[in-house]
Formats: sequence, C-alpha cells, structure tokens
Amino acid sequence: ATNSALRMSEARFRRIIESLQEGYIFYSQDTTRAFTYVSPSYRNILGYQQLDAMADSLKTDLDRPVNKMAQNMATKSLLGFRQSPWDLHVTCRDGTTKIMEIMEVPVLGLGG
Repeated sequence: ATNSALRMSEARFRRIIESLQEGYIFYSQDTTRAFTYVSPSYRNILGYQQLDAMADSLKTDLDRPVNKMAQNMATKSLLGFRQSPWDLHVTCRDGTTKIMEIMEVPVLGLGG
C-alpha cells in the first residue's frame, strides 16, 4: 500500500511539473551534472526539441565568461550547498540569449 501511494504521489507530481509550459524548467542532475530529468517545458522556453542539444548548449553557456558567477554557484550546489537564486545567460536554439534565474536545491543521496 505504501509503495502504491508513493507511485501515485510521484505520478501526480510529474503531471504538475509537466503541465508547466511557460516560465519554468524543472530538472535534476547527477553528480556529473548530467540531466536525469528535464521537464518538457524546456522545448517551449529554449526552443530545443532534443534534450542532448539543449544540454550541450548549456554546457557551452556555463563556460562563457558572462556566466563565471553562475559556474561558481553551480559548483557549490553540486557540493551540496544551497545557494540563493542566480542568473545564467543561455543561448536558445534560434541564437537569441535569455537570462534565466536558476534556483537549485541540492538533494544528496547517502553516497553524496
């Protein structure tokens, strides 16, 4: 019964996140910063249809000098430190740049 309730709760949470099409991208990453989940809203917001293309673009964006502070904040989040929201300049599929406010909440497993 507990497992069934947990699956129902997870399904409900996923439906809520996936219904947010404008303004928010929810994601999770592993310790190598590889995406383990990205809400479908990234397609509408950034214009990419393939997750790999969006992920490659974000890796490049994170290395840009304008994103030096974002790179530091992302590294601290990866180490488990909760950060205040920070800005990330991202390149959309059409070549335009957007400034996204990132709010990461580190959730670490037993192994870190």
